[in-house]
Amino acid sequence: VAFGAHAWKVPVVTQPVLYAGYAALVAAATLRRFREAGTLFAILGAGAAMFLVSLRCLDYYYREFVLAWARDAAEAGADAMSIGVECTSWSGRFAPFWRSLIAEVRAVFPGLLTYSANWDEAENVIFWEALDLIGVQAFYPLAHHDGATFEEYLEGARAAREPLARLAETLAMPVLFVEIGYTTRRDAAVEPWLWPDDMTDVAYSEEEQARATEALVRTFATEDWFAGFLVWRYYANLDDVSQEAIWGFSPHAKATEPMLTDVFASDFAADGETPRWLRPFEPEPLGRTA
Repeated sequence: VAFGAHAWKVPVVTQPVLYAGYAALVAAATLRRFREAGTLFAILGAGAAMFLVSLRCLDYYYREFVLAWARDAAEAGADAMSIGVECTSWSGRFAPFWRSLIAEVRAVFPGLLTYSANWDEAENVIFWEALDLIGVQAFYPLAHHDGATFEEYLEGARAAREPLARLAETLAMPVLFVEIGYTTRRDAAVEPWLWPDDMTDVAYSEEEQARATEALVRTFATEDWFAGFLVWRYYANLDDVSQEAIWGFSPHAKATEPMLTDVFASDFAADGETPRWLRPFEPEPLGRTA
């Protein structure tokens, strides 16, 4: 919960924020079902009829799904909400759908809005300007070979930073890492998207998880357009060890946890006076015409 405080730059984190974090953002598991349906749009050869049926299903069911979460998030007093997670095959098209969806969400949810783009998707999303934050699932590979040094991890993080810096400048919009995380194993930052349940003969390493995470977050914390990050993953019951193997993503009670504590206790470049994306909107006065 404390991590969310720094990410959103708000002074108090309450139970509704925790609820909203799981309700609006960790709804990813369900959202991924819709993302899989999006593959239909990439296979137009399946037939125009199938395409039209899929588009109508998307328009109705996804819209109703997101609006239901938006109403819950508003009732819970959430600070922000993600309208989708890794919809890679259709976040770069169907602009009218996305813009009308965002408008409807804003009608029921007063907080900040983002979208959770996969780390290699963000530059292709066509509706960022309708949102408040550029959201990224920041599972960046920091090296492409085993046994990489910490300096190589830093170089990988700096390489990942450049395109996001350009995007943030172009859109004049801050970047939020909606999820960051590395598994607790050797060479964790080489293919960080590998799922723990699918691993065998794992070389467990808390040090590796900690240095990969530190390389990424310390590199981005120096940028004034970087709003913060949310950690994948912590459970509502911190001592619940039933949902993933010990070499999984959770940093709880591992070497990464005190490092994260130090990171959140340190200054971010965005700290200081209230960041521009949290200030009340003050439109310029309209000029008079003769």
